[in-house]
Amino acid sequence: MELKITKALLANAESLFGTTIDESSIQFQKTRKDVEGDITLVTFPFVKILRCSPVDAGNKIGAFLSENIEEIASYEAINGFLNLVLTDDYWLEQLSGVAKTEKFGYSEPNSKPTVMVEYSSPNTNKPLHLGHLRNNFLGYSVAEILKANGHKVVKTQIINDRGIHICKSMLAWERFSPLDENGKRETPESTGMKGDKLVGKYYVIFDQEMNAEAKEIIASWHEGNFDGFDTDVVEEVKKLIASKADKDEKAIAGIDGKIKELAKNQTSLMNDAKEMLVKWEGRDPQVYLLWTTMNSWVYA
Repeated sequence: MELKITKALLANAESLFGTTIDESSIQFQKTRKDVEGDITLVTFPFVKILRCSPVDAGNKIGAFLSENIEEIASYEAINGFLNLVLTDDYWLEQLSGVAKTEKFGYSEPNSKPTVMVEYSSPNTNKPLHLGHLRNNFLGYSVAEILKANGHKVVKTQIINDRGIHICKSMLAWERFSPLDENGKRETPESTGMKGDKLVGKYYVIFDQEMNAEAKEIIASWHEGNFDGFDTDVVEEVKKLIASKADKDEKAIAGIDGKIKELAKNQTSLMNDAKEMLVKWEGRDPQVYLLWTTMNSWVYA
């Protein structure tokens, strides 16, 4: 439509403006949301030619366009801007054209570089939830949009069944799972619980036990007891504690959060989980067997 308006103004410049005009003087911009209109023509460039106010220039051009372009339903000149309203028939025709055009707006397939889109890559230490569905919908949509824009798209995901988060569940199950009368720890079969639910349960238990241990560490730090901790950790904690002076409640909460993270990393439980991860990476038979067993629960 902008092209059609431009051609009409250039072709009728002599009768409308009394002289020829340069195409560069025909400028469009997005219509403001607080005014009615679909297209906005800037009328300031025509004020000098027509020797009138911006509003008068807009009204003259608007009258000409509405008479000569049937798709223009109405217009309004506001200061130096002519807001044009297009007819419903125009929009229906545009939508009809879109509907009839297969692959409307698509670029040539594989005309752009290959892109890999990874989603949703779930962790196996807890059940799938609505967040994973959201990630799936978003990942698939992004991949399809990139494909429509001409990219060759490779969709992939990583099943996160390894790493420190998995070791947390493994360690918690070893440490805190109750023993039955035969000395066996609980399993999906013995509890009637889904495998991913059971593994997720021990991930939560690990976090609870670690936080309890971290709470004791933080209390000892505030009492000035730093025995057994690395010098760099001690210096960082002392610096954070001192920085709380004269801070507001929000700032203090942020500092306390940093201290808590430091304390969690100093817990024996976290250190043992890290040690288990090192053993897993080294294919320690016992650790690897536990990992395989708990993975089988998740995938069952």
